[in-house]
Amino acid sequence: MNKIQFNFNATPDNLNIFGNLERLQHLEIRCLNLGQWSDGDFEFLLKPLTNLQYFDASDNNLTVIPKAFLKMHMLQTVNLENNLITQWHREIFQSENLTELRLQNNLIEYLDTRFIPSTVEKLNLSHNPFLCTCDLVPFIIWVKERKKLYHDWFDDWRHRYICACPKNKQNKSLSEFNPKPTDCQPFNKIVITAMVLCCLMVVIVFIAQLVAWRRERKGVSSKKPKYRRLDTVS
Repeated sequence: MNKIQFNFNATPDNLNIFGNLERLQHLEIRCLNLGQWSDGDFEFLLKPLTNLQYFDASDNNLTVIPKAFLKMHMLQTVNLENNLITQWHREIFQSENLTELRLQNNLIEYLDTRFIPSTVEKLNLSHNPFLCTCDLVPFIIWVKERKKLYHDWFDDWRHRYICACPKNKQNKSLSEFNPKPTDCQPFNKIVITAMVLCCLMVVIVFIAQLVAWRRERKGVSSKKPKYRRLDTVS
């Protein structure tokens, strides 16, 4: 179903086009401009395809990863390249058979590694506008911990995984983005509060000691015997 010439809108007929294809395992729906569809319409379209193993929805102007994947437990390969997906912010892929994800050429700035299925062996995120801040560090560590994946990515990592911002890191390779651990440790509010309280206690103790010292000196001064001057009689 690639590059259909007529308008593939979310009409009742189009939404039910896969109604009798429960056994379908391979589906390509490329270049249909599905970005105008709601997530609910997309979910309804793919609802019958519970046995799908290969799914390609590249070049469709999609802005989100469809939640239809939540019910696809047989998927092995998903291709969503060349879309307008901006974030991967939820645990959307539920298939325990999923081994390959293609999300290159989207608008993803960073991703939460908790949402990457543990079964994935091939993950393509090249040519995304990465935001090279501390939020991206867990992803970089995740890749480097998987030696096979990192080995496969090595050349791509230098040339196809590029920082889009901030400005001082723009156009630099992710292979050059290695912030120090101390650079990415946020200030702990509890620690800061404790430090402030400690400083305050030091000041209070100092003032208390100063006041006590002054009182002590004043007391000593008041206890000194007073001598009267006796004028001598000539």
